Amino acid sequence: MRLPCPAPAHQDRTHTLAQALFERLAGLARESRAYSYVRGTIIELNMPLVRFIAGRFRHRHEDMDDILQVGTVGLIKAVDGYDPGRGVEFVTYAIPTIAGETERFFRDTSWPVRVPRRMQECYLRVACGSDLRGLGGRSGRSRVNGARLGSRRGVRPPTAPTAPTGPRRP
Repeated sequence: MRLPCPAPAHQDRTHTLAQALFERLAGLARESRAYSYVRGTIIELNMPLVRFIAGRFRHRHEDMDDILQVGTVGLIKAVDGYDPGRGVEFVTYAIPTIAGETERFFRDTSWPVRVPRRMQECYLRVACGSDLRGLGGRSGRSRVNGARLGSRRGVRPPTAPTAPTGPRRP
């Protein structure tokens, strides 16, 4: 079942109101109550966008409330990072931000063991390095040096934390 798109007249009003609110937001100090109110209004105004994007992920084995919550975090990041002076509409900026935050959520929760995000990203950079030509030995065998492969992909070897060197206390 596809989600129905909002009516075009509603989209035009929402777009006009959002542009006016972003212009107002740009003139306010971040610490002011008015800034928080306008920012909250923009977030509430664009919640249907979060529901629409969350609908694309409903086939996943996560609760829809969790997906909506993560999408809302993405919307908040989109509102905070949007610059109306760049000439790009907010929806064009917000959709990839919300979808990216949601995809990151699934990537972080889909591993069977809790692996830090930095290590997951490192794994993905190295795993995408299937082009191993030039890394093997002279005989043409695919003996790959991990440090050389990592340096090609921009991955530095992890550093181990140092152990404390003091007397033990009971």
